[in-house]
Amino acid sequence: KIEIFNTMSVRINFLRNSFRTYTRWVSRRPSKILEPKHLKEFESIGKVELEEYNKLIQPKPIKSKDLTREYLDTKQENVTELSLEDIERNEEDDKESMKTPKKIKSKKSNSNPSKSSSKQNQIIVDEATNIEYEKLKMGDAKFSSIMVFIKSRKERLKSNQILLEGRRLIQDGLEAGLKLHKLMFSKVEYLAQLEKYLKMYDKDPNCLFYKVAYSDMTLWSDLKTNPGIMGLFSRPPLYYIPQNVDVSFVPITVICDNIREPSNLGSVIRTCAAIPCHQLLLMKGCVDPWDSKVLRSASGGHFRLSLLDDIVWTNIKEHLPEKCKVFIADSNTDAPELRLPIEAYDKVDFIRNDNAHTVLIIGGETEGISSDAYQFANYFNGQRVHIPIAKGVDSLNVGSALSVLTFEIRRQLLK
Repeated sequence: KIEIFNTMSVRINFLRNSFRTYTRWVSRRPSKILEPKHLKEFESIGKVELEEYNKLIQPKPIKSKDLTREYLDTKQENVTELSLEDIERNEEDDKESMKTPKKIKSKKSNSNPSKSSSKQNQIIVDEATNIEYEKLKMGDAKFSSIMVFIKSRKERLKSNQILLEGRRLIQDGLEAGLKLHKLMFSKVEYLAQLEKYLKMYDKDPNCLFYKVAYSDMTLWSDLKTNPGIMGLFSRPPLYYIPQNVDVSFVPITVICDNIREPSNLGSVIRTCAAIPCHQLLLMKGCVDPWDSKVLRSASGGHFRLSLLDDIVWTNIKEHLPEKCKVFIADSNTDAPELRLPIEAYDKVDFIRNDNAHTVLIIGGETEGISSDAYQFANYFNGQRVHIPIAKGVDSLNVGSALSVLTFEIRRQLLK
């Protein structure tokens, strides 16, 4: 047992030392390699000095001028036969190798990826609509730059442009007479569906059409299901009268105060377009009316009434007629604000036997009516109105409350 243990310990130590030195030898690079024929020559000599060894194992370099017929005849066992053409070729190679290599200039890369991508994109003319469009590749920088630009509210206001998403909204914008700048679509069939409205833009050089990959549009779309078509339009001007509205407006002006929920503002715009109200004024602090969520919930109501936004209370009188009666929709019946009277909407006389313009102020569910709105109503001897609801219910939705009040005012005005 002792002998077996000793032999095992010897083997373990041997393996340990071999593994320890293995990595060292692997990383080392041999300075010279001794061939078998050299070993036979020095078997009887033993150790040889390094200088003599280097002289023997390193043959002299063969130059092209030394490749004569006599040298080839004497060194046939070491050198293969070369023709005269090979000798001349070797001389030429030696001359070329002595020359300095030429510097290769690298091509400058284009700093603008959108320009380089536009050169490679295809320009196609649709046979059905005769519309020329550019087919963008997947992940094209041109489409992403357009979306980054239009998604910024600051850039939208600066360029006075809006983004409409979906065939229905784009059709409403074209029917209302808005100017189209860019149209992005994922299927060519969408052009045929809007052919009636796109005829005036097929030869317009300022209107660009792009066919974009559906996956790229999905990344930038705010909808759960991407409709596959987007359009950039000019924003309607102030006091814009839509071309597609033939009905006469009801003399009602709705003022939105502190409405910051996009869906609520969209329902307000939709209700005002259904009346239809004379105009809709959005005070500073409300959500952007041209936000994508507001546009979806309004269902095209933006293009059926005059809409003004970002107004301050000091300039509100400039947007109203001289004679007007002011009402505030207020669900808080307990706190008397500036001693304004409050009454249920079904008992209020909105006409008052005078032909004054009706102004209705409605606030957001969270922030409510501001103090500036109460002061404005007090200046015009206004009145607060409320909608009676069941106990335990805090208040109605902004859109629901506006629908009840505006249709009651319309009923009394058209009686």
